[in-house]
Amino acid sequence: MTLVLIELRAYDSAISELFYLVCKIREVCKVPLEAHCHNDFGLVVANTLAAVAAGVEVVHISMNGIGERCGNAALEEVALGLKLLYGLDVKLKFEKFYELSRIVEERSGVKVSVNKPIVGINAFRFEAGLVVDGIIKYPLTLEPILPELVGQKHSVLLGKKSGKASIQFKLKELGITATDEEINKILEKVKREGEEKKRPLTDDEFKNIVKEIIFS
Repeated sequence: MTLVLIELRAYDSAISELFYLVCKIREVCKVPLEAHCHNDFGLVVANTLAAVAAGVEVVHISMNGIGERCGNAALEEVALGLKLLYGLDVKLKFEKFYELSRIVEERSGVKVSVNKPIVGINAFRFEAGLVVDGIIKYPLTLEPILPELVGQKHSVLLGKKSGKASIQFKLKELGITATDEEINKILEKVKREGEEKKRPLTDDEFKNIVKEIIFS
């Protein structure tokens, strides 16, 4: 089988331009095509998906998007895009993505950004109380996928933006029951300490607050 490789080495193409390019190549080149994109403008996943939409049969990807310069298309992002946005039957174990990401991070020495889509530790982590309340009641109101699909889970940061739902979420994680009055007191102290420290509280700091208010 002959493959024609479309490789954008120096820069990302605009998404519509790549789609047009692939369509034109397919008109004159009746062989399977594959695309290899780089992330110079942060468009690598969009370009890769556009290439598939235009008829490319093979795409080059890498876990965590590692690769030369700004990296290549991230396997986890492209795979989810193909499955959830394009409705394609991608035969991968999506629930293993987070675990695989950590293995690749360890073995490659290339750290994953905390806000990396799908596999970053902040991908399903929330601080704002209103958002946490929504996640508890119906997760898909605030995020396009559930964390369990990719081997992650929801987590909550506690700080100045926390609300009662945030406190209830963390208490449930610890297996602790509290009254409304105790929750309000914990929330007040969490918000105050978050403001003073100018950062989210650690789990140990939260446990100390809970111990002081509930168990003292």
